[in-house]
Amino acid sequence: MKSHLQGGWQMANYAKLDIWYDQDELIVTDMIAETGLNQNGSADPEIAGIVVIWHEDTEAALGEIIGFSNSELPRYSPQLHNLITDSWLVAYPDADVAITNSGGIRQPIPAGDISKGDIVGVLPFDNNIIELELTGSQLIDVLGYLVVAGITTTDGYLHSDGTPLKMDSTYSVLTTDYLYVQEGSLLQAYDASPYYTGMNYHQPTVDYILSLETTTSDPLDNYLDYEARR
Repeated sequence: MKSHLQGGWQMANYAKLDIWYDQDELIVTDMIAETGLNQNGSADPEIAGIVVIWHEDTEAALGEIIGFSNSELPRYSPQLHNLITDSWLVAYPDADVAITNSGGIRQPIPAGDISKGDIVGVLPFDNNIIELELTGSQLIDVLGYLVVAGITTTDGYLHSDGTPLKMDSTYSVLTTDYLYVQEGSLLQAYDASPYYTGMNYHQPTVDYILSLETTTSDPLDNYLDYEARR
């Protein structure tokens, strides 16, 4: 017996599933699913109090100032894309290349003080970084429109130092588990045993900006790569 149930997004709806279970036969005998609009309700005082506590703790953690930028880093800018993928290679220096999708980068970094919450807003999903072993030809095959670090493709397939990518050499490549598990992903076909690093995809960017100790007199702008790599 199967039942498909979802409440949608942004908590606009609720979903309810009633299940009847026969304890003697150890089987589900019936299921009734329904959804409804989240309207005209009132918060449970006890739960609301718990939400307030966690909201305050979250605001305190995400409000930590980790750096400063004179200029906004737009969502689709090379400097933001390069900052993110470069930070992965800083956090995991044994890797040769980092690749991710621009769709996972959700907003700009604003000018002024940069908080940890700003970076979580840029990279808000529960995506984790994994390491794959890919040949040069396999890497080129999966690139598509992905954002990269460690290589450029604007004048051939080159490493950051300008040397050509070797088609038959094996490279350590960082990407997200989100990209890896997509249906029909070539990443799965090329490496069936990824290594899970245990890093959320936003954490290296937070750590890298913190390490720069940027200020109004030495802003993040001074450490950015503004050149497109694709």
